[in-house]
Amino acid sequence: MHPQGLLRLGAVTLALLLALLGALHSASAQELNTLRLDIRKTEVKEGNFTLYFTLLDADQLAVKEIDPGSLQLLSADNQQPLNMDQPDLKLLSDTNHPVAVMFVVANYRAFNEQTTKSRSAIAEFIGKMRPEDLAGVVHYGDTYHYTGLTYEAPRLAETVNGIKDSDDGIPRIFAAVSQALRKFEQEGGSQKIDLRYLVVVSDGYGPWVGDKTSKSRDRKIDQTSKRLQELGIIPIIIGFSPTGDPEDQGLTMLRQLAARSKGTFRGPKDGEEMFQALDGAYQEVFNSHVLNFKNSQLEPNKTHKVRLAAKVKALEVKSPPAEIAIPKPEGIDLFWWIVGGSVCLFLGLIVAIIVGFVVWQRKKKAAAPPPEPMYEAPVMGAAPMAVGMVAPAMAPQPHDDKPPAQYFGKFKAVSGSLHGRTFYIVDEQTTIGRVDGNTIVLQDPSVSSKHAGVRVRDGNRYELHDFGSTNGVFINGKRIKKQFLKDGDKVRVGDLEFVFNVE
Repeated sequence: MHPQGLLRLGAVTLALLLALLGALHSASAQELNTLRLDIRKTEVKEGNFTLYFTLLDADQLAVKEIDPGSLQLLSADNQQPLNMDQPDLKLLSDTNHPVAVMFVVANYRAFNEQTTKSRSAIAEFIGKMRPEDLAGVVHYGDTYHYTGLTYEAPRLAETVNGIKDSDDGIPRIFAAVSQALRKFEQEGGSQKIDLRYLVVVSDGYGPWVGDKTSKSRDRKIDQTSKRLQELGIIPIIIGFSPTGDPEDQGLTMLRQLAARSKGTFRGPKDGEEMFQALDGAYQEVFNSHVLNFKNSQLEPNKTHKVRLAAKVKALEVKSPPAEIAIPKPEGIDLFWWIVGGSVCLFLGLIVAIIVGFVVWQRKKKAAAPPPEPMYEAPVMGAAPMAVGMVAPAMAPQPHDDKPPAQYFGKFKAVSGSLHGRTFYIVDEQTTIGRVDGNTIVLQDPSVSSKHAGVRVRDGNRYELHDFGSTNGVFINGKRIKKQFLKDGDKVRVGDLEFVFNVE
């Protein structure tokens, strides 16, 4: 070939190689620079706006470091920016906002033989949860079993590690998920919970597999997705195929469930990746963000659609639209002033009539002659009691406050209705409240049903948490949200005061 032809051929080949490398680099950069931003919940109380949101990178790991100044609130209608005055951004883990996490996990031999570490990974997730958080587990095979929602994370983690394999059969994944949602609604609805998550660990196998029309599968997915959104529950799906086939029908169903219910999907390939997937799920929950701000632009007594925009390391991302319902401003219309005044006038008239009748009856009795004294027959075997004498009240039964064989510390009541009683910390996580089910039960009206908790760290550090109680928790006269205790500290729970001692 002529030398000039060779040069032309080499130039063309080099240009093609450079174009190919550029395309690969662009595709790789685009893949690495993917961010996902989701508004998970919005609240407006007394003019204060709260947005709960998650920001995930291309590996579905939570992005923790966000500059509050890089965030923008946009109108979903015209994409115009909205005011965010006095913004305050925190990680969920740095707040006292409680969350509830319900796990639905496949538990039959065909699944567990390939990933024996799934239950250990779930137990590790639960063990890292905070005292104010709720957790529960539904494990299923051809039947399903429920552990109950509880604040006692260490005990639940032990229960999960002790779950036995169920018999093989046709697993009932949608029945298990429906059971989890019912329990979430029945038990979690009465608790003060800010965010609710459903974590599903499964291969997606069920009776619909083999249905060529996929109608039953699609119907189940649509019903479940709708129910999740109605209850405000955020799904995190972890799909594992024992066959190793990424196109497995079960995994396809789980991906569709995550997409239609606005959740996330992770697909581990072995036991080690199962731990990584559940750790990513943990980070998604507890490294999500809580944004508080004020806004005077949005009209009250109306629901607005907004989007959140963020910029991280020169990458920009916007959330899908979310709704903010702004309540009607406080105040009473003239109509209700008139109605209220009329009701008060009517009630005042009724009270005046009743008082007049009582006064007339008393005057009538005062004018009547006194009745003859009556004699009450004595009870056999007892001393006679004079007429009009009131029987003495029975003394309260003493409480058994003997110290247990082992305990971490104790609270001795020094004032209030429980004065003189002693309560012992016997677990590494102890809940304090007015109702049964708490580790320490304080039956006093000033104490909330789930008032506070103590977490023992390293065997000798005692962290006291306020669970958002009405009357607060105080250490040495100062109201606290979370603080470590020292020997001799004075602790007030509601109207009850205690002295904390290690021994």
